[in-house]
Amino acid sequence: MSTSVHAGIAPDWETIIPSTDTLNLSFASCVTASDGTSFVLTGISFIDDLGVHRVNSNGSIGWFSRYAGPLEQDVPAGITLSWDEQFVYVLGRSSVPGFGDADYAIIKYDAATGEEIWRRLVDGGNTGIDSPQDIAGTPDGGVVATGGFATPDEQRDFGTVKLSANGDEVWRRYYTGQGPFLFENDDGNEIVVTPEGDVIVSGGAKAGSSSNDIFTIKYDGNDGTTIWENQYGTSANESVRDLILAEDGDAIAFISGPFGLDRQWVVLRIDGDTGVQRWVTLVDPGQDESYGRITEGPDGSIYATGATDPDGDDGNNNENLITIAYDGQTGSVRWVSEFGDLGAGDSEYGSDLCVGRDGRLYVFGSTGSDSLVGQMFDRDALMLCYNTADGSIEQVSVLEFSDPASEDGDWLYRTGSDELGHILAFGVANSSDIIATRYTFEAACPADLNDDGLLDFFDVSFFVNSLPDFDGSGDFDFFDVSAFLSAFNAGCP
Repeated sequence: MSTSVHAGIAPDWETIIPSTDTLNLSFASCVTASDGTSFVLTGISFIDDLGVHRVNSNGSIGWFSRYAGPLEQDVPAGITLSWDEQFVYVLGRSSVPGFGDADYAIIKYDAATGEEIWRRLVDGGNTGIDSPQDIAGTPDGGVVATGGFATPDEQRDFGTVKLSANGDEVWRRYYTGQGPFLFENDDGNEIVVTPEGDVIVSGGAKAGSSSNDIFTIKYDGNDGTTIWENQYGTSANESVRDLILAEDGDAIAFISGPFGLDRQWVVLRIDGDTGVQRWVTLVDPGQDESYGRITEGPDGSIYATGATDPDGDDGNNNENLITIAYDGQTGSVRWVSEFGDLGAGDSEYGSDLCVGRDGRLYVFGSTGSDSLVGQMFDRDALMLCYNTADGSIEQVSVLEFSDPASEDGDWLYRTGSDELGHILAFGVANSSDIIATRYTFEAACPADLNDDGLLDFFDVSFFVNSLPDFDGSGDFDFFDVSAFLSAFNAGCP
C-alpha cells in the first residue's frame, strides 16, 4: 500500500514481487517494451541464480524464468529486448569449473512465454573471472555485450562480443589499456547500439599513467571493425556511470572522477559520426557526489541526477538529491536543483530520471528525511516532478510500500516508458521485495501519438498499426478505440 506524504502523484498501479525463504530476490535491472510490458532482472540469493519476471502492462505478473549456471554461482549484469521486442536477452556472470573461473552468460527468452530459447557462455580466452557489465539488442535480431575479459596476468581487457539471433558468435573485440600496471582492469561499462546497427562502448582503462581514462569506441556492427576511438581523461581516475545515444546519433557519457578528496560530475558529448569531442562539462555540485543516470529531453537538453553531500561529512549521512540540466548543443549548465534536509540521517538520492509526455522531468530515488518519512531510520521511495524550464520542483511524492511503522527500505532505482507515455518505475520494497509501478502523465494532446504537435492521418495510422492500450486498462479492446476517437475529436488546445 502506498502513501503519499505530500500532495504528490499516485501511481496507476503498483505490483510487489515478494521474496521468500527459498527465493530471496535482489533487484538488478529492468527493461520496458513499447506496449508497456516490462521485464525485471533479479539475483536470487542463497542459491545464486538469475531470475526474470515479466510484468504485464496492467501490473499483473506474466511469467517467471530462472537461470542456473554450471555451478549455480551467477551474478546479474543486464537485461535488454531484441530489436523487434519479441525476445528478452539477459546478461550475467556464471562461475564455471576451474579455480576462480567465470564467463559471460547470455540467455535468450521468448518475451511472450518466458521459454528459454538458448543460453551461451562466452569465455574471454583465459582462466580467470570475466566480468560482464552491459547488454543491448541489435537491428538484425542479435545481441552485443561488453565488460572485461580476464588476461593471463590476472588483469582485464575491454571485452565486447556480438552474438547472432541464433546464439552464434559473430565477432569479438578486445581493448587493452596503456599500462602495464599490476591489477590493471580495463572494463567496458556501458553499451548502446545505433539504428544502423553499429555498437558504441564506453569504459575505463589505464592511459599510460597511474590514472584511469574514459575510452569510448564505436565498432561496425557487421564485423566489429573499429570506426573511431575517443579518449577523455584528467589526472584523476574516471569511470563511466551511464551512456546514452542522443537523438542525432551522438554518444553522451555520464562520468565520475575523484578530484583530490572530492568528486565531480562530468558529462561528455561525442560526435557519433567522427568520434570527436563536441563538448565536456565538469560540475562540482558539492562534496562526495554519488551518481544516478542521464537522459535527453525532447528539446535536446541533457539531464543528470544523483546526490551530493552538502557539508562533506561522510559520517552523518545527510546527502541531498541533486539534478542538473545542460544545454544539449553547448554543454552549458541551464540550472541546478538541490533537494533535501540538512539533519543527520536525512538523505535523499536520485537514481534515474525521464521526461514525461507532459514536458516535465521526473526523478526517482529514495528519501530518509524524518520530515518526509515520519519514522526514524526508515526509507521511502521518492519521486520529484520538475519544471524543465527553470528546475523548480512542482510535486514531491513519497511512496511507502512497506508497513509505515517499520524501518524497511523502499527505493525506486530504474524507469522506463511506453509508446503512450506511461512512465514505469522499479526498485525495492520492504528492503527485500521487488516493486513495479506505473504513472500516467497526460500530454497536452493525448491523441497526438507521434508527438509532432498535430492531429492528423499519421496519428490514426500509428493507432491502427500499433493497437495501443490507450485507456490504460491493460488490454486492447473497443474501449481503446472509443477513447482514442474521443481524444482525437477533442483536438489539441
